[in-house]
Amino acid sequence: MACSKATPDFELLDPDAIPQPKFSGSTTKSINTTSDTATFQITGQCDPKIRSLNGRAVNIATAYSSVDNLTISGATVACATSGTFSFELKSLTGLGYTAVVGQTYEIELRGMTSAGNSRPSYIRITYSSPVGAPHLLLSGGGVHSGLDPANRLFSTTFQADVRTSHIQAPIPAPTSLNFTLKIGTAGRY
Repeated sequence: MACSKATPDFELLDPDAIPQPKFSGSTTKSINTTSDTATFQITGQCDPKIRSLNGRAVNIATAYSSVDNLTISGATVACATSGTFSFELKSLTGLGYTAVVGQTYEIELRGMTSAGNSRPSYIRITYSSPVGAPHLLLSGGGVHSGLDPANRLFSTTFQADVRTSHIQAPIPAPTSLNFTLKIGTAGRY
């Protein structure tokens, strides 16, 4: 029998066979922030086959690099011993993003094994308004207008100025602006 010369080739039949890093059992971690300069503590679980982690900031980096490039002071990857990893992820600004209200930013994280890289797991950071929900400030003053000697009560006239501390644009023009204000007394003379 004769053998033909062949080039050896390795092909992974099931890409899901390479374990992914996980966050409390999930491959996605969602974070909400109101600061584009806040950093994030990330912890997760990893299979003992994972030797290291690599990642990339989507739409910032095209290639994956060591996860240390996404962190403040390096990552602790102890998959073989404790099955965990942890690191302090850079802020949105530190990662290269210009934060826009309502936008979600994605970090891909992959486990590196002797058989290759896993499919990515995701850290999704949603940036919201740093001021939060709109608030109303009511201020006013009273003017004493008389004393009723029969029941020792007095009447007072109040004026109030109403202004908002924050309006998030764009906002539709209101067709009417009505509200009810209830005032209680804290004490009596």
